[in-house]
Amino acid sequence: MNKIVIAILVLLISSCSGINSIKGNRVHSGINDYLYEHLNDYNSYESVSFSEVDSLYDIPFNNLLSSITSDTFNIHDVNNLYKFSGYQITHKFRATNEFGALVLYEEVFILDTNFAVIEVY
Repeated sequence: MNKIVIAILVLLISSCSGINSIKGNRVHSGINDYLYEHLNDYNSYESVSFSEVDSLYDIPFNNLLSSITSDTFNIHDVNNLYKFSGYQITHKFRATNEFGALVLYEEVFILDTNFAVIEVY
């Protein structure tokens, strides 16, 4: 019986890490596509590190306003107002700039739900 429980736990843990791995691969692919289009010399690109992938959520203002002004507002209802909006990740990489000098960059990438980069800062 204990072996069955342990086997089930191992399967659950490995399947969760597999989902995160797939999500991470899609985020990295989206960043790679963005850099291919925007770097001065993509062939000089060298990945240094990635942070963990963070999920982003928005609270639509109209939903928040209508919930707060309703007679039955409950502070716990705020958690139901969040809407998943994409991902955020910090990426450190080297690439040549417009003068040909190799530069170390550290950028924060914001990706939409389809893993396309929508903002970089």
